[in-house]
Amino acid sequence: MILAEPAHGRAANPRYLQLLAALDEGWQVAPPVYHRPRWLDTNEQVYHFILKHPEHNGTRLITVPEDEDIREFVRDRRLATY
Repeated sequence: MILAEPAHGRAANPRYLQLLAALDEGWQVAPPVYHRPRWLDTNEQVYHFILKHPEHNGTRLITVPEDEDIREFVRDRRLATY
């Protein structure tokens, strides 16, 4: 289901909001989180989150551009990064 208005409000980083929405739907981060240069622009860093859901087979990948919000998210949850 896609909401017309994101449940977490508006942010400068819509991919971060997509990650939060997936977590609200029961998806869970499968550590580690990969912190890498963006594939097409090595000047920008991104976080690759692999998500698993207890009721679904398979995984989901969400790539979030680095900014203060996502750094705080990773730090506050003490997620291992690689």
